[in-house]
Amino acid sequence: MSPKVAVIGGGLFGSVASCHLSRNGYEVHLFEKNESLLSGTTARNTNRLHLGFHYPRDWETASQSLQAASKFIEEFPKAIRPQFPNYYGLARQGSKTSLPDYRNFLEEMGLDADPVRDPIGLLPSLGFQPELLHGLWQTDETVIDVEVLAQHLSEDLTNLGVKTSLGNEVKEVARTSQHTWKVAHQFGSDEFDFVVKATYGSDHVYDKFEKSVSLMKKFEVTLVLEVHIEAPAFGLTILDGDFLTLLPKGLGPMTFLYAPGPSVLRTSEGIRLDEDFLDVERDDIRLGREQILQRLKDWLPNVGKLEVVEEHLGLRALLHNVEATDARPSFVRQISANYFEIWAGKLDHSVSIAEDLVERFRAATGASSFD
Repeated sequence: MSPKVAVIGGGLFGSVASCHLSRNGYEVHLFEKNESLLSGTTARNTNRLHLGFHYPRDWETASQSLQAASKFIEEFPKAIRPQFPNYYGLARQGSKTSLPDYRNFLEEMGLDADPVRDPIGLLPSLGFQPELLHGLWQTDETVIDVEVLAQHLSEDLTNLGVKTSLGNEVKEVARTSQHTWKVAHQFGSDEFDFVVKATYGSDHVYDKFEKSVSLMKKFEVTLVLEVHIEAPAFGLTILDGDFLTLLPKGLGPMTFLYAPGPSVLRTSEGIRLDEDFLDVERDDIRLGREQILQRLKDWLPNVGKLEVVEEHLGLRALLHNVEATDARPSFVRQISANYFEIWAGKLDHSVSIAEDLVERFRAATGASSFD
């Protein structure tokens, strides 16, 4: 009989892990409190397919992103936007990384980027001023289309026989014997051989291990603007600090706009979220929106007519005290016997993390797979 697994959280990491576990013979039950998959944090960020360029102060995150990207692309090719002009600029004023350090980072990490010394085409027409930068590079980074990805994963979960329970929040996890767990949810309770928590730190699941092994986290409510710009698709990221990111929204015509300072509307530190943490005042959203749009005009003063299509409020959970490095690693933690937690750093780490989780399950069961 196949081991029975409860995966809590139907975001990208939980959904991908469920698919990989099912392919390896486990009976998987996926619980998601929202009414659809990938509708929480996964859908409310810039959806960059990281190759490492973003993390000169944390080489571990950069390396993990570079190595994980190829696996993600191989598994979800239809959800990846074809390449478009995508630039990274290192700000001359206020950057936390110097030009020599960034050049050394690119070389040591083996990151493929073409220096742009005299921008032509789109950027100058938008009023972009290269003299504000220490350097500008064009990269092969692209973006993920979350809607296409969600459809792909939904079909995979169905075809693999994963029992997906949407609109069903897990309330409690408790041990019933040495190797079994009771998972209490809105519609009852069930027993499982394994539990995987993949909630991005946003759950209110009670378990007795909470205070002893739970990570301290920094929670942020973030604002990403979805805008329509009358220009061909392009990407621009200004490093390294509180500057700006513009990226196409997946395969469509819209653009995501994010500025690290103005986009963070609220912060909190602790083991878990307060119930009302996501209840942001409308005035705070309005102020964040105005500041993000002003940041765009500071860097691209000739951007012209721009329409804000939607304001995306998301939850971001960070490791405690990572401000100096901006570290965003992903990893699997073992909470107790047959009880694991996925810490999600970047979307494109999800396939590698699922593979790691399968290996941990194999070690726990002493088997390579189940029929």
